[in-house]
Amino acid sequence: MGSDYIYYYNILYKLGIRANVGFVEEKHRNSWGTHEEAFEDQRWMFHNVTPGEEEKVKDYPYRHLIYQSGNGSCRMTENAIGR
Repeated sequence: MGSDYIYYYNILYKLGIRANVGFVEEKHRNSWGTHEEAFEDQRWMFHNVTPGEEEKVKDYPYRHLIYQSGNGSCRMTENAIGR
């Protein structure tokens, strides 16, 4: 599990909201056959983006996924997990 949840919790805390945080295990893929497949798999999260924003989103897998030739898949790099 990444530690990115704490960022949002801290924002709520600063706003005076004492959130009760629970953890739900999420089963998702973290490897894809290509960078394009990774983008398409995550595309559902982005709505009403401008063409410029979509280009930035498309660029993300190229900056944060590494191709592993041994098993023919792309996986998240450490700097992309729990930023």
